[in-house]
Amino acid sequence: MRTWLVALVLATGADNAQAECPVSIEFEPLRAEVAVREDPQIRVWLHNLGRTPITLVQPGDGSDVGWRTPLVRWTGCCTSAVRCGNINPLRRGEVFVLGPGERAALSGWAAPCGFGEPGTYRLQLRYRNEPRLQWHGTPLSPHDPAEFVRVQSSTACEVVSEPLIIVVKEKPRRRTRG
Repeated sequence: MRTWLVALVLATGADNAQAECPVSIEFEPLRAEVAVREDPQIRVWLHNLGRTPITLVQPGDGSDVGWRTPLVRWTGCCTSAVRCGNINPLRRGEVFVLGPGERAALSGWAAPCGFGEPGTYRLQLRYRNEPRLQWHGTPLSPHDPAEFVRVQSSTACEVVSEPLIIVVKEKPRRRTRG
């Protein structure tokens, strides 16, 4: 099953003086249904719908709790578990340029978590790049300094996806021979 969902684009003026951010979020669920406590496997892309290149940042350890940019939040599903206070360091290649019409896959840090109960869930993903956000958490090793400079000059924007419907079923019981 292939499903493409496009997002609502919200321009923000947080850091880049009303920077325009013509971006959409696109999904491709790899399965129509998932089992309870199973991670839904979803490919997520950002797509530049504009006429000029934009610079964005891949989600990383801490993006889901607002400790680093970009902030990624799923609504309609479970929240993250208790955190230890450490984050993975920013590495070369996490800041990227999207040319007009180009798409880039988001890292696994943008994936939603599993579901504890069967049912039908309506999910939405919010991606918010805040170049000047103060980072929190203790990096396990130093951040790449050149990449951090690129983060601070990246494009400020906020994008909210269209809803994605996920069906969660009970795990099938194993048959026992008796």
